[in-house]
Amino acid sequence: MFHQLFYKIRNVPSTVIRLLELRLKVVQQLGKVTTLHGGAQKCSSPFTDVDAVPATSTRNVTPPSTARATMSNGLSLSAKIKQVASSEKRLSAFFVPKKTSDINTGYFKPQSTSTQAQPGTSLTMPDSEFIHDSETQQCAADLPSNGAAGTSGKFFGPHQDDGASARLKGFNFPHSQEMRSKFASVFGLKEFRHNQLEAINAALLGEDCFVLMPTGGGKSLCYQLPSVVGRGVTVVISPLKSLIQDQVQKMVALDIPAAHLSGESDNNSVYQDLYRAHPETCLLYVTPEKVSASGRLLGALQSLHKRGLLARFVVDEAHCVSQWGHDFRPDYKRLSVLREKFKDVPLMALTATATPRVRTDILHQLGMPRPLWFLQSFNRPNLRYEVRPKSGRSVLKTIVELLK
Repeated sequence: MFHQLFYKIRNVPSTVIRLLELRLKVVQQLGKVTTLHGGAQKCSSPFTDVDAVPATSTRNVTPPSTARATMSNGLSLSAKIKQVASSEKRLSAFFVPKKTSDINTGYFKPQSTSTQAQPGTSLTMPDSEFIHDSETQQCAADLPSNGAAGTSGKFFGPHQDDGASARLKGFNFPHSQEMRSKFASVFGLKEFRHNQLEAINAALLGEDCFVLMPTGGGKSLCYQLPSVVGRGVTVVISPLKSLIQDQVQKMVALDIPAAHLSGESDNNSVYQDLYRAHPETCLLYVTPEKVSASGRLLGALQSLHKRGLLARFVVDEAHCVSQWGHDFRPDYKRLSVLREKFKDVPLMALTATATPRVRTDILHQLGMPRPLWFLQSFNRPNLRYEVRPKSGRSVLKTIVELLK
């Protein structure tokens, strides 16, 4: 065989040998493909006499012949090796698939079957975090148009920023006076961060909201302040009991009536309060497992809803909803029951990490076809990035100087 010839030659780099072995495996695999109709197609190859198959198709293939992969074309063995080494990138096109959208989920556009992108289209799905909001590529997706998860409908603009709209700015709303009073007296704050006021106004106006802010950007205030303004219970779905307990402790320290339902908590007293004519609880924290498995909780929520006391649902760490997220939780995906059973109750999804694909998937799974978007830049102005050359003796000295 061709690759055995190279083993007999000394001083041949092992990487070149591995490359040749890999190419031989590809040729052998292609040789196993059953001939459908037609013959093998020609494409560029360092083995100029070998029938090869274009990377864009695996049809109409006949077993390639390796018998002519010799030095009959007059090239020396060293020249042939150089050709193989230089073609490594082209060779990878035979077996490295491009990352594309999953059309089986029903909310990403199917990829074109053409091997060349048409003007204005892309063959790959953008899937990267953004630093500046305006630089994020816009992706399109099929999302529900009537509020029910799984139905068809086009949704464009998952990177819009409704916080820039003048409609949600200022303090000219019926709730503004009470909101400003609670903002100062309960939370002890004086100024809103970027897009906080707009998100809070939208929540108090009964809008679905998607809040994408970095850690420490003030996402929690976007639902905590609305929960103490007006009436009703705000239900917060959070992934970890430790996070829930920490949030409840902070709210109780601010004299905000907050409770949580778990196996260790006094569930009876919490449920009794929820069935009162005027529940004291403003914030109710639960896990996604509790929502999907507890019929008792669902009954309490239905009772609140009938009496007009179910203010909103908040899905914290919403990236857990998406199968494309880095921390996917199956029970989060079942939260679509909230929109199915409580269609008129506003939803707020919050996350500090969500790529374009994850954001679109979150909206689909939760049944939020047209939410208002509130974004903050992930650029940290208090951080400075600098690249310096490293030398063994000066590393510690350089670190000390930077810390000073």
